Amino acid sequence: MAKFVIDAAKAAQIEKDAALAEVMSKRLAAYQAETDPLAMELIRGVIDSGLGRVPTLADIETRVAEIKARFPKEE
Repeated sequence: MAKFVIDAAKAAQIEKDAALAEVMSKRLAAYQAETDPLAMELIRGVIDSGLGRVPTLADIETRVAEIKARFPKEE
């Protein structure tokens, strides 16, 4: 049976990559659930989101910023 040796730096990078993948996955799910519907309402000019008006691009940008704050990337 072959053994693989991973140094500490490589192991840390693997953990960092896994954490980033998890954050990006959570962001994607949030974008799909929260911003995609707003974008479709903006495009169609309809009111479904509970805002009481047609969403604006600023509404979408605000929601994106909220999602990024909720699921920050580690630097």
